Amino acid sequence: MKKTLSTLLSVLFCAITFAQSVPQGINYQALARDASGDVLMNQALTIQFSVISDITTSAVSWQETHTVTTNDYGLYTAIIGGGTSTNVGSSASFDVIDWGASNHLLKVEVDFGSGYLDMGTTAFMSVPYSIYSANPGPQGLQGVPGVDGDDGQDGQDGNDGQNGDDGNDGNDGQDGADGQGGITNAGTGISVTGAGTSVSPYVVSTNDSLIQVVSSLDSSLTVLNSFLHFGCTDPTSFKYNATANIDNGTCDYAIGDLSQGGIIFYILQAGDIGYVAGQVHGLIAAPFDQSNAEWGCYGTAISGADGTAIGTGNQNTIDIEAGCTTAGTAADICANYTDGTYSDWFLPSKDELNEMYSNIGQGNVLGLGNVGGFASNAYWSSTEYGSFSAWLQGFSYGTQTNFDKYTNLNVRAVRAF
Repeated sequence: MKKTLSTLLSVLFCAITFAQSVPQGINYQALARDASGDVLMNQALTIQFSVISDITTSAVSWQETHTVTTNDYGLYTAIIGGGTSTNVGSSASFDVIDWGASNHLLKVEVDFGSGYLDMGTTAFMSVPYSIYSANPGPQGLQGVPGVDGDDGQDGQDGNDGQNGDDGNDGNDGQDGADGQGGITNAGTGISVTGAGTSVSPYVVSTNDSLIQVVSSLDSSLTVLNSFLHFGCTDPTSFKYNATANIDNGTCDYAIGDLSQGGIIFYILQAGDIGYVAGQVHGLIAAPFDQSNAEWGCYGTAISGADGTAIGTGNQNTIDIEAGCTTAGTAADICANYTDGTYSDWFLPSKDELNEMYSNIGQGNVLGLGNVGGFASNAYWSSTEYGSFSAWLQGFSYGTQTNFDKYTNLNVRAVRAF
């Protein structure tokens, strides 16, 4: 009976470069299935790769064959450039393909015993062109950053050094200049004293009328938050302008604060899911990682778990729990986490995860530093990319990409307030 063989897009497709005298190659991995969609386990196959240099004429620069055997999961691997040449193509060997001459394509054909089947032709992404940098000619294309590796083990602590001699006392500093006088609003009984160098406007609301007051507060978020926590007894009494990116009532909360089981990393803005005008709501990250786990259910599409925006992480987690019954996945760990007081935690969406990196992680856009204590590794989001992959974010450089669901990555739970 004739079978029809199908392969998925390559799971791993990266360039390996050596000195010019050593053979070069590109790793290729794919999944083999029959016409019914069943995985072909432990199946001997012959793979033929053709590197096409001209899409209009289908001219072949290089062609080779590989004999492979799938594993128990239907996976097989090969190194393009390391097979048996068919003597078809303009290049004498794989090492001297002129990658800079045009945009190359890869044609894949598979023979499981009754002739080659055409599995399709796909354009090479930018990563394989790192091979081109080993040949004389123009500068090669830059590769895509890889996923952050795991941290190495901590080394042993060194012995304590001897105490140094006490230094001499320094000279007394000059007296600072007198601060500017405070501005008092008799309607609310709140006094504000200027302390900085730049002018930052704010509005005090009294009996539904707005009084514009110009203060000498520093315009940085850190100093504004310090003011918000100083003498702020009524969370509806202050309203800041849009340039400060602070909405009505935020005087009780600030990004970076420890509150309600974790660290506040985002205050909802107009347009966000869950935003209510005149009220303060936001997102809190757990103060430490919950685990290092897989996303789960590799090969299964989870209906509804594709939300990316702020406010979609909780529903993503609910949908993952309903569609993936595997225990110990990233979403399952967050859904079952409790700090002893709060138990409404979830795995953040793609955009929520980015706010954690930016505001209380290594992104440091607010100048708070990595107050969330995140590792310089990749973290899972709750946003599914497809049946076999989901979105992650590297916390070294902030890169977001999709990756295989069976990969173990760091997990940090969040909750809404």
